Amino acid sequence: MTTIGIFLLGIIVTGLTFTAVILVGIQEAADDSNVRVDDINEIIK
Repeated sequence: MTTIGIFLLGIIVTGLTFTAVILVGIQEAADDSNVRVDDINEIIK
C-alpha cells in the first residue's frame, strides 16, 4: 500500500470507530435499565 492508501484506511477505520462509539453511547443513554431515580432524587433534595 502506498502512504496515501494507509492514510485513507486510517481515516476510514477512525470514522467507523467514532460512529460505533456514538451509536453505542446513544443506545446506553436510551436504555431504561441505566436509570437510577434514587440518585436523581438525592440531587434534587
